[in-house]
Amino acid sequence: MSAAGYPAPRRWSGVLLPEDPSEEELARDWTLSEADRREAAQCRGDENRRHFALQLCVLRRHGRLLESGEAAPVRILNHLGAQLELPPVLFAAGALRPATEKQYADRVRRYLGWRDFDGQIQHELAVWVEQRTLEGFSLAEVALCAEQLLLGWHVVLPRSAAFARLLQSLCRRAERQVFAGIAEQLPPGFRKEIDRMLEVPESAHRSDLFHLKTYPPEGKPDTILSFLANYRYLHSIGVAEIRLVGCTVALLLQFAKTARREDVWHLRRLPEAKKHALTACFLVEALKITLDHAVEMNDQFLGGMCRRSKNSFERKQKEYRRRARDGRQQLLRGMEIVIEGDRQPAQMYLDLYARIPKPQLRSAMADCRESDRLEVHGYADELDARVSHLKRYQPRFFELPFEAQPGSESMLTALGVARRLASGELKALPGDAPVGFVAPNLRAALRNADGSLKQRTWEIALGLAVRDNLRSGDLYLAESRKHGQFWNLVYEDSRWSAERERGYSRLSLPSRTEPVWQHLELELDRAAAKALDGLPTNPFASVHKGRLKLKQSDALEIPDSSKALRRVFESSLQKVRIEHLLRYVDGLCRFTEALRFPGKEAPSKNVLLAALIAHGTNLGISAMGHSAEGITVDMLQYASQWFLNEETLKAANKILVDYHHGLPLASVWGTGRRSSSDGQRFAVRQSSMLGSFCPRYFGYYDQAVSVYTHTSDQLSTFSNQVISCRSRESLYVLSGLLLNDTILQPERHHVDTGGYTEHLFALCHLLGIEFMPRIKDLADQQLYKLNRDRHYGSLDELFRGAVDWNLIREQWDQMVRVAVALKNRNAPPEVVVQRLASAGSADRLAKALTAYGRVIKTIYILRYIQEEDLRRDVQLQLNRGEHRHILAKWLFFANRGEFRDGDINEIMNKTSCLSLLSNAVLIWNTIHMQKIAERLREAGETVRQEDLARNWPLLHAHIIPNGMYDFSGS
Repeated sequence: MSAAGYPAPRRWSGVLLPEDPSEEELARDWTLSEADRREAAQCRGDENRRHFALQLCVLRRHGRLLESGEAAPVRILNHLGAQLELPPVLFAAGALRPATEKQYADRVRRYLGWRDFDGQIQHELAVWVEQRTLEGFSLAEVALCAEQLLLGWHVVLPRSAAFARLLQSLCRRAERQVFAGIAEQLPPGFRKEIDRMLEVPESAHRSDLFHLKTYPPEGKPDTILSFLANYRYLHSIGVAEIRLVGCTVALLLQFAKTARREDVWHLRRLPEAKKHALTACFLVEALKITLDHAVEMNDQFLGGMCRRSKNSFERKQKEYRRRARDGRQQLLRGMEIVIEGDRQPAQMYLDLYARIPKPQLRSAMADCRESDRLEVHGYADELDARVSHLKRYQPRFFELPFEAQPGSESMLTALGVARRLASGELKALPGDAPVGFVAPNLRAALRNADGSLKQRTWEIALGLAVRDNLRSGDLYLAESRKHGQFWNLVYEDSRWSAERERGYSRLSLPSRTEPVWQHLELELDRAAAKALDGLPTNPFASVHKGRLKLKQSDALEIPDSSKALRRVFESSLQKVRIEHLLRYVDGLCRFTEALRFPGKEAPSKNVLLAALIAHGTNLGISAMGHSAEGITVDMLQYASQWFLNEETLKAANKILVDYHHGLPLASVWGTGRRSSSDGQRFAVRQSSMLGSFCPRYFGYYDQAVSVYTHTSDQLSTFSNQVISCRSRESLYVLSGLLLNDTILQPERHHVDTGGYTEHLFALCHLLGIEFMPRIKDLADQQLYKLNRDRHYGSLDELFRGAVDWNLIREQWDQMVRVAVALKNRNAPPEVVVQRLASAGSADRLAKALTAYGRVIKTIYILRYIQEEDLRRDVQLQLNRGEHRHILAKWLFFANRGEFRDGDINEIMNKTSCLSLLSNAVLIWNTIHMQKIAERLREAGETVRQEDLARNWPLLHAHIIPNGMYDFSGS
């Protein structure tokens, strides 16, 4: 350690050795075999033998050799010396003579069978780098894979900095070839349009390109119209006809992101080929994104319109039901007056009006009629009252190039009628216009008294039907990324034919369903038998009158010894400022090295750390620029624009998660094979397409977004997504699991009630993940058999039927096709799950997955009610995620923990920085909690593993995230 308490500075070789390795690390990385000791013994002198053994272990562990003059920690040297029967040393020796250093390096290489990095290797690496670059690998991905490639070839890696410069040079050379190839494919007129787009007109403050980069605010008619206009503009300049041969989707996305970050001033200064290629890639991607945004804003607007209409309708309905109830009482009293006694009609009316005035009777009749009318027409009337806003943009929206799946062609016919009405070709809605799409709650209000169709109600119903059919995939937009044809999103037929055999093998699934049936039937029988045998003594569940009765689970008990240990941790963890903590952790694992962007000079480490804190605490770069000496807003803006983005922050978080996984104490909390996910709501002040009202947490006037986080059983955060509070969390469960690049590979996943569906049970099982949610309405869940004739004693009353296995057999190949596409990251998981969840009753794939999921869910529920350990594990992991939310709230302190910007990219960067800060805190706490536990044991205290397992490294009172920031390192 340096005097300031930070890890030793980085070495030229790129090899970072632990200053104070644990016994586990010494045994794992610095143990010599008998052959190693014999080889080292051939060196002359104790220091030479010690140095030889050191280089041998360094090369074997890191793939590099230490440079001349780079010393190793004394603890490592003495551990090696003890194995060589050498006396211990107090200090590391000085550098060897260059000739001796080279001689020993050559001997180590020959002994281990490694090769030097020579010209031939460099040529082979250049070819490999060019191929990876053309496939769309980023520089960070190329660097990581290149190291693994050379290690696989048993080639000694060059110096870290020199290797990085070489890879960057090779990537840039390959990219220049790609830029030239793309530019050559662009028509001359299109290149001129790009040049015009990069100019800022004198009458405007922004370029046309800037408007295409804007993230949409809340979906309103004017905003939707502007995005539809952008879509038409992109079509008019020929973007839809551009086909970039030789440019993979991954490479196109990478170039599009680069162009999005650059402003027009920088783009204009680039070489012609690069300028045109980057902008063309951005425009091709912008066409898809603009279309997606228009669809999502339409969905949001219609959702808000329906919500407001429903609320208004229900208020009126409630009021008129009350008035009708009173009116019926008046009318019943009147009828009693009319029929009592034997009177002449004239006298009868006199008595009636004397006791109930005639106006009251008329009012009662009117209230009853209006209540009846509202039941049929009230909701449609409320929608109709708001249709003027919808009609401002809906005709333009209906002009989009919709296509239909077989069986949904009537929707295209209806859209054709709507277009003809909007253009004036039709003066009125034809009587034979399609009406099969109209929702049940609008059908009764669809026709006038004479039987003719109400045009306004029909158009509203069509808009809602288009929204629902886009969700389910019955309607699609071929140019859209999220709303395209389902099988094109997953696997086209030809690609699936080529991938089928590898896909089944990768998921370890049989091509026939018979083995699957046999396995599931065995699992179901076993789970049912255990649950049945345990019912008489089960303290959690019982069966009463054909229904499952559950007892409230007790809270997880925390022993007094665990509470006492927690108090020791809380009092022993010294106060630390967040910037000092980050610098310390970066010294351990160098996560800031992942914050790089090709072609841009990286800012200093202090600036990167300041930018991370500015975003991760919600302070902002302006406030940070005035809170840290020597760091300006310009520096922070440059670092934020180029070095803090989705890819770099994900890579940095991966380094932190992987490092924490290797800490000895981390294994006490878990193995990294279990995880959970949950949403945490944050208010958002500016209008945003993702923003929605969340009355339960923020009242009826403030909008919010949800940050959906995946947390491992070791408490680290390995995924976070910003989603709308309108969306079901179940859509995003698979995204965090399947897009995870960390060393953690969860095999069991837990969610709360809002995070599960039967489709998810099915997909997780196909993907080899045990899906274990906490189900709120567990007693009301329906259980399903595989075999209708199978009986399970008193549990039979809980089963509601048998699944259609013939349907599963019919759709088995398509089910596996979807699962393989998800596993291979061929399709966005949230889009696939959304399509399945919104599918109509005629969608046989969705029905088959539902049936399969019901079997898996049934087995899980039977296990859950019987196995106390399973219930405890579910509760424990969900508690971990909730406690991590508390740490996040502590760190995200500024601006009352509210997002001030509605741009999704800004919000996502802040949440990724917040995850990075929380993972850094996790490492700091884990290391220091381990030291505290060791000191307690050295003092003779008993520290049980069970107590350590109940004390999580999420303590935060000692972390100081605010105040003036000191990045001097002193």
